[in-house]
Amino acid sequence: QHASMSHRAGLWASKQAPHLPETFRHRRHRHPCRHRRIKQPPIAAAAIEPPTSAATETSTHTVPSGLRLEVLSQRGEMGVAGAGLAAKAPLVFVHGSYHAAWCWTRFFQHFAGKGRDCFAVSMRGQGGSDVPPGGNTLEDHAADISHFCDEVTTSHGGCAPVLVGHSFGGLVVQRVLTQADP
Repeated sequence: QHASMSHRAGLWASKQAPHLPETFRHRRHRHPCRHRRIKQPPIAAAAIEPPTSAATETSTHTVPSGLRLEVLSQRGEMGVAGAGLAAKAPLVFVHGSYHAAWCWTRFFQHFAGKGRDCFAVSMRGQGGSDVPPGGNTLEDHAADISHFCDEVTTSHGGCAPVLVGHSFGGLVVQRVLTQADP
């Protein structure tokens, strides 16, 4: 009976994976990828962070606690003083956990092409931002983003930015909006 089971398994393997060598068609090797380890070259550090556009600027924003936050930005193609920008609020992007402002730079070209100024902030301890001596709270992150938004509003003639958040950044954006003055 064992021989017939082995024969059936071999037929199954040859029908399911005819492209594999005979040695991998044995009933114990129905899924060769589980048994072979493929060596891959190590990922270069430059491949982890997407390259920023030449038009992307890097700056810092100092929050009331004295910490500096990394800010990546790209101006809209029509410029801040361009005609028809009254309705084009700037965009502030807030990243999720274990990311930084760099994760938003691929969106800058699209929105800047539509005439919107784009800003991405690296939260405390992420990217090029300062690492605080103690821990962070949701309220700390929300206060930092709110303070940055106040600066953007002032620099754009009173036009409040549109906040875009992903994952944990979305939670920070919700906290900013629930604490904002109506």
